[in-house]
Amino acid sequence: MNVTPQTFSPRQIPTFPREVYEATVPENVADYLVTTVRAEDPDSAASRSVTYRLASGDPGSFAVHPRTGVVRTLRGLDFERRRTHELVVGTEEAFAAGAAGAGAGSTCRVVVSVEDRNDSPPLFTRLPRGNIIEVHGDCCFACKPNQYWYTH
Repeated sequence: MNVTPQTFSPRQIPTFPREVYEATVPENVADYLVTTVRAEDPDSAASRSVTYRLASGDPGSFAVHPRTGVVRTLRGLDFERRRTHELVVGTEEAFAAGAAGAGAGSTCRVVVSVEDRNDSPPLFTRLPRGNIIEVHGDCCFACKPNQYWYTH
């Protein structure tokens, strides 16, 4: 009987070819597509077996789709509270192997900038007599006496 020794190759973990993804999202928009991350699994054809997960960041504000790698906002983000968010996305395969964050490429960063929007238009509740307000652009005035506001 002849026995041929074989070398066992342990399962390789998926890696992210890009270290950093950058995106800008408008303020106060829920369910907004931020970006799509992609990891490559050397053990799988077309990286079909990769399962993505949010490794760090705000899970109340962001989610990553486990199969597609699509990162979305879960709620509207407030520019005045926080202008930039940083997420770390990894794979279930890397976490199971204990390699998430341990090796180059086992995770990627997603840096999200929040774009300021005019979410607090000025409100004039009282105007001194004799003053004239000149408004250029698109505006609306309330029908209530002495209340005016500008919308953008």
